[in-house]
Amino acid sequence: IVVTMTWKGAGATSLLYLAGLQGISPELYEAAVIDGANVRQRIFHVALPQLYNLARTLLILQVIAVFQILYEPLVMTNGGPNNASVSLMQLVFRYAFEKFDYSRASAISVLISIVLITLTLVYNKVNREQDM
Repeated sequence: IVVTMTWKGAGATSLLYLAGLQGISPELYEAAVIDGANVRQRIFHVALPQLYNLARTLLILQVIAVFQILYEPLVMTNGGPNNASVSLMQLVFRYAFEKFDYSRASAISVLISIVLITLTLVYNKVNREQDM
């Protein structure tokens, strides 16, 4: 499941990073070359700091996407042996559409939302403190 999800998300992530790399001003690379920076120094001192905000945003989006995994475990293993690969969304799906227990399904959904909002707020607070 992990390999499938990695393969599924690699294309979009690569395109976003490529767009971020193309958005870096060529003058920064030119100034680094004039200052005598080699390729490795240009990567670590020009490219990576310019991609930092993009990487932070993609990390938050990836964490949210991990919480929303439903179809891959459902199709590949249907929960696996002894419910080993049941995702949270698959649990919500089972409660809502197999057991018709909508109150439990909505409670789990609200808890997932609270967890994701809390993680995002904590992450943004930590990064805001690092930026200062």
